[in-house]
Amino acid sequence: MGDQGGEHVWTKRGSRVQLPSLPRPSRATLLRAIPSVGVVSLSLVGLLAVPAGSPPPPPAVAAAPAASQSSQPVIDVPVPDASPSDFVTQDPDPPHCEAVARAVSTPIRHGTIVYSSIDRTTISLYDPRTGGRRVLLNGNFTCAFESPRFIDDHSITYRMDGPYIAENGSFIADLTTGKFTRVAGSRFDWEWLAGSALSPGGALLAELGEVGGAKAFTLRVTNTATGKLLYKRSLGYVCYCDGGWIPQELGWSADGSFLFVSVPSADYGNEVYLLNLEGQNVRSPVEGGAYPRWIGSSRAFIYQDAKGNWARVDSLGAAPRTFIRTSPHLADPSLSPDLTRVAFWDSEKLNIVVFDFRTGSIKRYGTNRGNPFWLDDNTLVITGVKTCQCEGLDYTGLNWSLTLSTGKTRRIAVNPSDGDVLR
Repeated sequence: MGDQGGEHVWTKRGSRVQLPSLPRPSRATLLRAIPSVGVVSLSLVGLLAVPAGSPPPPPAVAAAPAASQSSQPVIDVPVPDASPSDFVTQDPDPPHCEAVARAVSTPIRHGTIVYSSIDRTTISLYDPRTGGRRVLLNGNFTCAFESPRFIDDHSITYRMDGPYIAENGSFIADLTTGKFTRVAGSRFDWEWLAGSALSPGGALLAELGEVGGAKAFTLRVTNTATGKLLYKRSLGYVCYCDGGWIPQELGWSADGSFLFVSVPSADYGNEVYLLNLEGQNVRSPVEGGAYPRWIGSSRAFIYQDAKGNWARVDSLGAAPRTFIRTSPHLADPSLSPDLTRVAFWDSEKLNIVVFDFRTGSIKRYGTNRGNPFWLDDNTLVITGVKTCQCEGLDYTGLNWSLTLSTGKTRRIAVNPSDGDVLR
């Protein structure tokens, strides 16, 4: 499974411009989260839409030392199980999504990339060795295929987020047969399904979204074989306002035993919850936590703190320690396969930043570049971005592989803003 298999990129139905309030970085996540037909444009209007009289963000403080696991109770706000009739479910006029899947006749090699197109109407495979591209799934303009991830060398998971509620959810596509099936437990009746993630191997499905106008997000974890609900929790805060916070991450540990969820909080910040298979906290929520990433198969992770610095937590109960002091614009991290380096993109200077854990050194690459993810230990896949008159950022439609040892780039036909690599 690719190293991004547990990560998810966020979108909100009906509102493709959802920007976090300052001072958090947002453009990195938003460029990944808000594809549109052709070139992507992002407006910063949301940053200016905080109602008058809103309280300013509180002073940034360091995350508190972790308490013992046994002392952390589950703090839960009851969330009613709503029926589809409880939601505004008026669908638009036809046509419906008409998805067509294709079988792959030859074995898929490690290093192959699966990705969704910038307009989200196709999911394709790309082999960097040969430059060959194969379309796996396509549909008409009402289809929206998101977050393709490898489960193994013959199947992928993806999410459908179109205008018809009954057609949406998480799916698994068998690449050898060309058949795709809905994941058991994937529901249709979310008011907004903000994100979903399959555990490694596909046994569990985590979904996070809004239910019935609640002020908190609902997290549901289900068994994909039976569809049985394992647990449900209320987490974070839903602003229901322009410029409000959007969820940052939903990710399973490599062994599928733990789940982290990064959600907005009521004080214009963010927090990371780390949960076990019963939905219980295994440590105090990490205040100010954004963009968390598991470190390989370990039970360690990195995240961005409330000051915009980057911290590392080396075990489930360890206290965080800062390893990069920087601006909030350094965001959207991707760990190298050998876990020795982490790549970010600077959403202010618009270049790629690589931090080496072994030496503590930082190198910057290129201009007008973003969305890095690792092809191998020496190669990144990146995309072109530029500023625009709308005060946001545009995709240029150009993509490259970047060899770190030489600094050289090579054009490739792949969209790295929403992709995964078979390892």
